[in-house]
This record gives sequence, structure tokens and C-alpha cells, in this order.
Amino acid sequence: MKETDKLRVDFKQIVETNPDAILVINLEGKLFYANKILKKLLKLSEETLKNANIKDILTAESYRIAQKKIREKIKDKKPSKPYLLTAYDSTGREKIVEVYSTPLIFDGETRAIQVTARDVSAEHEAKEKLKSLSEHLGTVLDGIDESIVVIGEDYNIISHNQAFRRHVKGTRKNYVDRKCFEAIHGYEKPCEKCIVRDMFKTGSVQE
Repeated sequence: MKETDKLRVDFKQIVETNPDAILVINLEGKLFYANKILKKLLKLSEETLKNANIKDILTAESYRIAQKKIREKIKDKKPSKPYLLTAYDSTGREKIVEVYSTPLIFDGETRAIQVTARDVSAEHEAKEKLKSLSEHLGTVLDGIDESIVVIGEDYNIISHNQAFRRHVKGTRKNYVDRKCFEAIHGYEKPCEKCIVRDMFKTGSVQE
């Protein structure tokens, strides 16, 4: 076997065994190539993929995003940062995928786009549920007149209610990710007698 043929075989094996979906599209979005992970992810047959265009497997909004990314690749010829798209599988079920796209350049011009896509549907759903729960909890806490604040071991404020904002008498609407000693006392470093530090150190409630 020639060295070039061996490289082709090795490259194809790498692509086909990659845990992520890998596809190559032209500048109009038509699929040139897709590995077996994409076929499995979207439950698409080999025949369907032969004539597929990304507009056939993406939601309208995601297709607009994809078109914008293609235009960017033509212009700047640089790989993209990861972004999310929503695709449909053959049953009509939506899949949230994290996408990286890289221009394939020939003779100094972008001729095609290589796309790597990872199914993040489960993670996205979990984040949405957590966000909904957090918003619900925030509504409940805001109904309490006493000041409530959740502080992490790094002194960062994780969450708080409206009463806390009134307590610190600050102008900010949100103190999340601010240091507690800065938000509450206006200090530049932790308090000498810090109940947060002592609580994390001893594991018991401090008064």
C-alpha cells in the first residue's frame, strides 16, 4: 500500500471512530461527507444524507445562524468558537448540538466547511431545569422580608434575595459573583472575624 493510500485509510478511520459527528459541507450547505455518528445522532439513512442540505436538518433559526457562520468563514477564514444549533432527527425530535466549524481553504479561498458537532441535549435540558428552579427559588426568597444570601467558600455571593439588596443599601441590582466582604462591608479583604470562613472550616453553624 502506498504511503498516501495508508494516510487516507488512517484519516478515514480516525474520522469514523471519532465520538463527535463530523461533516463537510459546501458554501451552500450541501453535505459532502458525514461520519457514522451524525447518521446515528439524527437517525438518517445513507441515501438521505447523499442529497441532504443543512437547511433540511436544522430549525429555521439555527439555519440562519449556520448561514451567518458560513459567511464569516468565507470572509475571515478562521475556525469558529463553539456555538449551539438545534437540529431535527428523522422522527422530528429536536437535538441541541454544540458546533465547531473550520474553513477548508484551497488556493487561498474558503471552498468548504468542516463541522464538528456534539450532542449536548441532555446537558442543555439539565441547565434549563436548573435555571427554571433557580428562578422559582428566587421568587420564593424575594417574598421573604429577612435578608438571605448564599456565599461560597471563595467568598463569592452565589445568590441573594431583594431584602439583601435593601440591607446592603447599594445601588446594584445584582450582587452575584461579588465578594461578600466587599458587598456587605465595603472591605477590600475578608473580615478578621469571618463567620463564612469559620463555617467552612468547622462545618458548623456560626453565630
